[in-house]
Amino acid sequence: MKCNQIHKKFYPYHLGNLSAKEKEAMDKHLANCPDCMALYQKYAQTISYLNDKETLPEHPFYYTRLKQRMENRKMAPKSRWEHVFAKKVLQPAIYLGSLFLAVYIGILIGSGTGYQSNLSNNEPIDEDYIEAYAEYQYMNDFEIESIENVLVSEKEGEKEENK
Repeated sequence: MKCNQIHKKFYPYHLGNLSAKEKEAMDKHLANCPDCMALYQKYAQTISYLNDKETLPEHPFYYTRLKQRMENRKMAPKSRWEHVFAKKVLQPAIYLGSLFLAVYIGILIGSGTGYQSNLSNNEPIDEDYIEAYAEYQYMNDFEIESIENVLVSEKEGEKEENK
């Protein structure tokens, strides 16, 4: 027998549930293979530690009392105050607060920049204002996306070196 086959049969061998032929083959292999014998001794020692473990004493009616306690909690009626507070006050207050928060965030998002307040009037717009607005937006885009600043500065540096 191979060592792997021997290792798989340690438990039945320890319990004595092997046939006479298999037991004889196990005995012969364990006598000739010191590695398998050392592993079996550790296995047998571990099993003996597990068998020596103390069992906890049973408490009479433990499960009955536990089940009764769980049923009592399930059947305990909620007070009328808890029900009214949770359903009639707390839930609408949370909905109303989240609605106000959503409207506020929507207003902040929709407000945009300060230049847009002047655009809402029906007065004719002079060209200087349009140029200033376009320049402001263009410069803000460069401030936000710094990688473009790096690329633009590199290209300008290359152009200056080529001159």
